[in-house]
Amino acid sequence: LPCGLVVANDCWAYFSGIGLGKRFIKAPFLALSPNKTWEGFIGGFFLTVLWGWWYAGVISESQWLVCPQRNVDPFASLSCEPGPLFERQAIPIPSKEFHVVTLTAKPFQVHAALLAVFASVVAPFGGFLASAIKRAYNIKDFDSLIPGHGGFMDRMDCQFLMLLCTNVWYRTFVRAYDDLSEEDLLRVIRLMVPSARATFLRQLLVEFNCSGVCSG
Repeated sequence: LPCGLVVANDCWAYFSGIGLGKRFIKAPFLALSPNKTWEGFIGGFFLTVLWGWWYAGVISESQWLVCPQRNVDPFASLSCEPGPLFERQAIPIPSKEFHVVTLTAKPFQVHAALLAVFASVVAPFGGFLASAIKRAYNIKDFDSLIPGHGGFMDRMDCQFLMLLCTNVWYRTFVRAYDDLSEEDLLRVIRLMVPSARATFLRQLLVEFNCSGVCSG
């Protein structure tokens, strides 16, 4: 989804710029990229948010994309009950504590729309930075790996910022710990160094008021 949002924003901004460029706003958008226009930037923003909302709804219907794959098995048949993130429900906007309006949708779609905002407003500046570097060295493309598109960096300049944002967003607002199995927890504990494992065990005993033997 995050990679698709960046690609979609590139496409929608291009088509918006081609169709409406400099018809409403004559001022240049950015000196580093003289071919980009305000109409392309604004049109790409709104169309990317709409596309992200729609696309999130489509891919959340596929169990291959919403069910967790705990083993590396390309031929496994995935089947699960979709988590709350992928179920249509009433969502208070902006929050439960400060409720203004209720939106009926999948939380995944809300996350996708907010990531689309980042992909449309902030991520393109990765491309602007790449343009500044190329202008400083008086080159058009970083390489010629992809004919007509330049090198690998020319295609990935915006993706680096998007990758960082998605990681922070997932760890802060999306990741849930209520679906961890006992095996998942044991796997994490086994990876701990012995001293950290011993400290963790002592904290568990204190947490559940156990003196060494705990009853269920």
